[in-house]
Amino acid sequence: MWLMPKRRRYRTFLRKVADSVGPEIAAWSYETFLKPAEEICFTHEVEGWEIRFHVEVFDRDHSGALHVCVDFDTDQALFPLSSPCYVFWKSTGGTVSY
Repeated sequence: MWLMPKRRRYRTFLRKVADSVGPEIAAWSYETFLKPAEEICFTHEVEGWEIRFHVEVFDRDHSGALHVCVDFDTDQALFPLSSPCYVFWKSTGGTVSY
């Protein structure tokens, strides 16, 4: 049971990353999200952890708004859990809705 507190801290940490970096990604231009996911995904170090940011457009509605999901994960084999994500809609005009 020693692993449960570590898992909670890990998920809390990733949630904090999602809540802080997610709005920065949402501020990107509409055109950026039209690029292939491989081009806009990136890795960044946060508090000594190497975090991968997977940015993917899942849907496009009739007005052109994009449904975007940002997933976060690390290479920590100790934590094979689903990680939090940051989800939003990006309109052609650049506004963001949740």
